Amino acid sequence: MFGGFASSLPREDTWGTVAIIGAVMGFLLSLFVPSWAGRSGDIGFWVCCLIAGPFVGSLLFFAPPFSIVGMTLEYAFRRIRHRQPQQLTRNHPRFPNYLRYQEACRAHSERLAEVSRVERQKEMARQQQLRQTVAWWKSLDGKSFERELVGLFKNRGFEVDWTGRYGWDGGVDILLKANGKNIIVQRKAHKDYIGPGPVRDLYGTLMHKKADEAWLITTSGFYGGAASFAYGKPIRLLTIENVLAELGLEDPPARGPHGT
Repeated sequence: MFGGFASSLPREDTWGTVAIIGAVMGFLLSLFVPSWAGRSGDIGFWVCCLIAGPFVGSLLFFAPPFSIVGMTLEYAFRRIRHRQPQQLTRNHPRFPNYLRYQEACRAHSERLAEVSRVERQKEMARQQQLRQTVAWWKSLDGKSFERELVGLFKNRGFEVDWTGRYGWDGGVDILLKANGKNIIVQRKAHKDYIGPGPVRDLYGTLMHKKADEAWLITTSGFYGGAASFAYGKPIRLLTIENVLAELGLEDPPARGPHGT
């Protein structure tokens, strides 16, 4: 019944203000109750009225038709409160100075945003340069090395499926698609050289997944036994130096990196 009227009023703090108005009205009325009841000399009755008056008044102002009265008063007070400072501000002799101050603040914010944008671009360029250095790649841990490889291949146009993102990957960290080939990638961010063991595991994964090629990418290098096992098989043993050199020459998806 009263929903349309209530929805037209400002929502924030409305009911709290109505309760305060009701409490004040209840307190004022409680001052006259002892006289109306003929017990103006009863101190205890006075105290009970003063305590119960605000509580009863705040409750009554929540119930129709008293809620309509309270909300109307609150709405009127709010309109006056919001309108008066605006009128005073516009009529103030220094109001033009305030407008100039706002404009200066806006211009300052725009300058800060531009400076921040330039700094972000410089940082992105710096990070891009770092990604072209072997030392930076060797400083990464295993998961960071894997994540950066994903970004590198994406930037070079590969279709990339980061299969190792959530942990167990079944021996495949990254799945690439290039020139109609499915390529499984295993990364090894090790300081020591890679022996034949990981290469044998990768070959078993290659047969199980029925992929076209398998790449083992490391930040270090490979022992002769690893290279001997990979010989004649669709397995590529790549250091990060090899990857950076080959991806920096031509677009890999057109032909894929050269074999080693």
